[in-house]
Amino acid sequence: VKLCYVDFTADTDAAALFGRYQAMVKQVEASAPGVRLVHVTAPLTTVQTGLKGWLKNAVGSGAYGERENVKRHEYNQAMRAAYGGGLLFDLAQVESGEGAGACRFTRDGRSYPCLRSELTDDGGHLNAKGQLEAARALLEVLAR
Repeated sequence: VKLCYVDFTADTDAAALFGRYQAMVKQVEASAPGVRLVHVTAPLTTVQTGLKGWLKNAVGSGAYGERENVKRHEYNQAMRAAYGGGLLFDLAQVESGEGAGACRFTRDGRSYPCLRSELTDDGGHLNAKGQLEAARALLEVLAR
């Protein structure tokens, strides 16, 4: 099961969604004990920047992508905590990057990951470069 970025809204209860995911995992493991599952973090989107993004934040509605990425991050943190020691494809980490080139934004005094703009043409779906980075990372997980 790989959720899509559109499965998360600003109102998503990430803990409840993760609870439903864990229940599904237990059901699959009970019905097919020989199957090995690869867990996948939820993908991210870009966040709106510039004057329009600043204005949306100033009036409290939040720039496009921020509130939804916060919910995705909450879900992804639960995935990492539960499945990080096993087969976890951290798609969100691939999308946000590491180090100086990482995509991050600050909301309510906390830093959150976002999709790097060079990996997308529409703010949500991976372009050819993003697909290649994700495919390489998935193959590394599957090789384990």
